Amino acid sequence: MSSVELKLFDYLIIATPFIAYWGLSGVYLILHKVGVLKGYEIQPGGFTDPKKQRASPLKVFLTVVAQHCAAIGMSVAVAEESYPYRPLPDYLTILFQVVGTVLFIDAWAYWWHRLFHVNRFLYRHFHSWHHDIYAPYCFSGQFNHPVEGFLLDNLSGAIPLVLFDLHPYVACAIFTTAITKNVSDHCGFKLWFDPWQRVFGGNNTAFHDSHHRLQGLRFNYSQPFFVFWDVVGGTYKDPEKIKVD
Repeated sequence: MSSVELKLFDYLIIATPFIAYWGLSGVYLILHKVGVLKGYEIQPGGFTDPKKQRASPLKVFLTVVAQHCAAIGMSVAVAEESYPYRPLPDYLTILFQVVGTVLFIDAWAYWWHRLFHVNRFLYRHFHSWHHDIYAPYCFSGQFNHPVEGFLLDNLSGAIPLVLFDLHPYVACAIFTTAITKNVSDHCGFKLWFDPWQRVFGGNNTAFHDSHHRLQGLRFNYSQPFFVFWDVVGGTYKDPEKIKVD
């Protein structure tokens, strides 16, 4: 198929999930700064405790920005070769695309995430970057070694994009949901009014925060949507039962 010339709106669709990531992160940072979220911290004082933050905020910021630039570059390259200018499919097709993509992302993320923990080489050289953040905060959600970022995040979106022939609007909706859920999972606040902490049941901020504790490193790998694979894989543990260290 010959390449196509993308329009400004096409680039906006591609960039929307990443704009949402930083926009929502900014909201959390501002609300925390003005004191609105005082008393909701899961690990009080953890954001500024050097024992719980072994990577500087600047390193986290630059690493995530680099990963997002790579993801946008991949998306543009794919779009230029196969971007389908077509109307939205029927409701059943959209449902199939959404369900298929959600199930794929959950399975892909769980098994890669688990492998990065149980394999000492992979953990030491790659995944340990993410766990330099002991007390997660909003924009640390996609702070990963570039190799892990490519395997765990970039490919988890690129593969279903092609596999399920996602319509651009459907892809944008799914990936924006997933990436903002990632921000919520790492925000560090237990908020009753955060929709992502309620919609997906047990897979919420407290669930993922427990995974960042020393006693939770071998539990609660599931991301970003449901806890199904943890339950099936025998790695689910009630966050309330993981020791606060």
